Amino acid sequence: MGFSSKYLRCFKVFGWIIISSFLACSNEQNNSYELKLINQFNKLTLRHDDDNCGEWGGNIETIIIYRKTEDGDLLADYLKLVKYCEKPDSISRILAKNQVVITNKEQKLVLESIHQLINEKLQRMDVPPSFGYYNEVSLSGSALEVKDIPSIKWTKFEELRESILKR
Repeated sequence: MGFSSKYLRCFKVFGWIIISSFLACSNEQNNSYELKLINQFNKLTLRHDDDNCGEWGGNIETIIIYRKTEDGDLLADYLKLVKYCEKPDSISRILAKNQVVITNKEQKLVLESIHQLINEKLQRMDVPPSFGYYNEVSLSGSALEVKDIPSIKWTKFEELRESILKR
């Protein structure tokens, strides 16, 4: 059972590499990026959990990328949930920003975030999770996902978050 689940995880990671290469079509003449696989049915979710409360986890930040219509603008929703370490079961919604139109620069940051997480995950030995950062990229409507714990300081995610929150 452990043998097959290990290979299933590897298949999902390699699937993400293939999907991420098809996810973006770069037009070198005007440096535009199109995330064509994201539409009203397929939403891309990027999630970062910090470790403020140790083994109980911490704050949860989520960016959801989607379109309302097939040819519509690419939109992002941002949500931050704060965990209070004194009461690990309590979480409060602290910040939300909805339906932000994604710029070309932010589309590039989405791709860079995915690539950064995949590259870091593939270059480490698989260790049993205990606590630390938890990072995840998932695409609804498909079985492809990248989950990483303990994970990295996800700098490209942070750049994307800051860019979305500035507006």
